Amino acid sequence: MLAFRHALLSSPSPGECIGKFEVLTRKLVDALAAPIPAGPLRGTPTVTYFSEEGRLIKKQMRIIFCRTKQQGLNNLPAEYFLLKRHLSCVLREGLYKQTNEKWKHLIQAARSNDTRGFWPLLLGNEFLYYYHLYY
Repeated sequence: MLAFRHALLSSPSPGECIGKFEVLTRKLVDALAAPIPAGPLRGTPTVTYFSEEGRLIKKQMRIIFCRTKQQGLNNLPAEYFLLKRHLSCVLREGLYKQTNEKWKHLIQAARSNDTRGFWPLLLGNEFLYYYHLYY
């Protein structure tokens, strides 16, 4: 950008200045019109313990909820609350398994003196921030 600014200010003729300005605006328009790649938002954790069974339960709950609202009923059926309780158990079990796996890897890295495996497991995404600050 500074090179374009310098070129604009040092142009000998108005026609050349306008030509360089058009090149600059064309590049800016192309850059702003380019599609932004879609991806996960930074800072939002991905829930890895949400299993396929949990997805199916959630889908069934949504079907029951929508059907109840379409019928104009105010109270949800008991089946909905049973599914909700079951979903809670499935999520708790998945979180328990994920936490155990993380602890196993952490203990294994500590016993084998593997600092490159230990600190990322311990700090998560914060490790990358501190690692880039100091190294």
